[in-house]
Amino acid sequence: MSLDILYLIAKLGHFIGIATGVGGAIASDLLFMRSIKNKTISKDEIALLTTLSSLLWVGLLTFLVSGLLFMYVQQLQLGYIKYFEYEPFKAKLTL
Repeated sequence: MSLDILYLIAKLGHFIGIATGVGGAIASDLLFMRSIKNKTISKDEIALLTTLSSLLWVGLLTFLVSGLLFMYVQQLQLGYIKYFEYEPFKAKLTL
């Protein structure tokens, strides 16, 4: 498989991971806020929150795996991982 295709897969996976994670977080926050406004959380809402939590984990895992794929592709292309030289990248890793 070409490195360009691997890079494209990593980029697409990163975007999908971000969208899935952020979308799940926003949906679960909105649902939770609506639930506590009523001061009751029904069994259906708990089930939905559990599903949204799983969606968040899938997004995070996709984001993580695609990030590792970015570093792998760069290691193959350059012989070292250039991302480690950038301070914003180091900050991102600490978050």
